[in-house]
Amino acid sequence: MNVRLGIWAGGDEDNDPEIVKWAGGETDYSKGPYTMSIKSARVKDYSMGKEYVYGDTTGSWESIKIIPGNSTIEKQLNAPPPLSASQRWNKLSSGARIGIGSAIGVTAIAMIVLAGIYCVRQRKAGRKERAMADLAFEHERRELNAYQMRMAKGGFAVSSRGVEGGRF
Repeated sequence: MNVRLGIWAGGDEDNDPEIVKWAGGETDYSKGPYTMSIKSARVKDYSMGKEYVYGDTTGSWESIKIIPGNSTIEKQLNAPPPLSASQRWNKLSSGARIGIGSAIGVTAIAMIVLAGIYCVRQRKAGRKERAMADLAFEHERRELNAYQMRMAKGGFAVSSRGVEGGRF
């Protein structure tokens, strides 16, 4: 079965005047494009044929031949619509609901605990890194102080004549 839906300009000037009148007057195509919305469509295949063969391209219903047999789509067309998520939830037993809720709760708690463990580890790693940086800074500060003391005592200095103090 092939179902096609489309918009039709009943007010087209080429249509019979009675059809134009029925459509509410002539269609003003300058106000287009026109759209349509279909909330639902119910289709019933009264021929119950397996398939259709089109004899020509005239569009006449008389040119369509029906091949007898069972339509494979009939069951799908006549099946009730699928249940929504809330309808499926409501059909669950209370034990299943409790189980699902518990699993969600345990998963959420596990994620919170893992996030906490991760944060604690990162904080410890940060403290260790900070301690190492502080040690390096202290070492450099002491080295700079020692250098400044030597410079103040004249232990070694560089001038335009070369190295004074015998070391460099």
